[in-house]
Amino acid sequence: MQNSRSALTPIDPHTRLLLSTKDTEATTVSLDRYQSAVGELINTMLGTRPDLAYPVRLVSQFNHAPLVEH
Repeated sequence: MQNSRSALTPIDPHTRLLLSTKDTEATTVSLDRYQSAVGELINTMLGTRPDLAYPVRLVSQFNHAPLVEH
């Protein structure tokens, strides 16, 4: 780790994602595919990419009703 380089967080810390509303139902995505993708991100984060912790936490909050922007 002595020779490793620092990296910026892969997402802007000021990013705000919106909750699903009745107006946004048309832009929802497959719940199973979204939850599977978030699970894969969690495995990647735990194994090799701790810099993904913040973005994974952010998208994990929308596992119940994901939108395209998530």
